[in-house]
Amino acid sequence: MAAIQRSKIEVVNKIKAVVVDITLLRADLRKVSDRVTTVDQNVDELQREFRSLRNMISDLQKLIARLDERIEDSEGRSRGNYLRFMGFPQKVEEHSPDLFLKE
Repeated sequence: MAAIQRSKIEVVNKIKAVVVDITLLRADLRKVSDRVTTVDQNVDELQREFRSLRNMISDLQKLIARLDERIEDSEGRSRGNYLRFMGFPQKVEEHSPDLFLKE
């Protein structure tokens, strides 16, 4: 009878130990679950920021292309104002090249 009582006490103690372990595991699982939730939220936020930045980069690339075209156009137009006519001495036109060419 004493052996049965000892066995019963051992089983009860082991069950209590298992219950404590399960409680600790649940607490750890809650912590891990909270961390996973936080990571998911951070990933979602980063994805939104990434999409926003990608759109911003695309817009900036388009702007750079338009500005580059404007620069090339301006350079081309400015070069047109600096035509040199061969056969005329330098500064012969005085201050008004238009009047000189009309003469």
